[in-house]
Amino acid sequence: MSLFLNPFSAPIRQSLWLSVALMACTIPPTQAATPAAETSAAQLAQDYVRATSGFDQALLQQILAPDYQEISPVGEVDARDKVISFYPAAAKAKAPPVTPVLSELTSRVYGEALVISTGKLTYNFAGTPHSRSMRVQFVSALQQNRWQLVSAQFTGIPAAKK
Repeated sequence: MSLFLNPFSAPIRQSLWLSVALMACTIPPTQAATPAAETSAAQLAQDYVRATSGFDQALLQQILAPDYQEISPVGEVDARDKVISFYPAAAKAKAPPVTPVLSELTSRVYGEALVISTGKLTYNFAGTPHSRSMRVQFVSALQQNRWQLVSAQFTGIPAAKK
């Protein structure tokens, strides 16, 4: 039988399945719980920045989910315990004074329990004109009746060429 006479020939069936699969992948984020979920996710992102710049391991333990995973600016994958270990209070005195600024934060809410937030994180180094910026993506999830960070990824933004 010709392809034109059999509307359900193998190539057409494959195309139909591909179309259905692609449509399923393009379902838009849910807007139902947006304000509360976005607010919670934004607060977690700000808490993360405050905890890491302030070497506050207790806050990190509170906001990071047990299965938290992070992709660092150098491409390493770090589990929750390793991330927390980077920020002992004793290390704060040795760190250069910086002012972190989280900006351009936008969020997409999926269902009632998942938010993906993307922003720009800039560290301004005190006493110098230098700063370092990264794109950051935080994934927040509603787990055990509270919002927690389950993942983050940091990607360096190259300095502008002079």
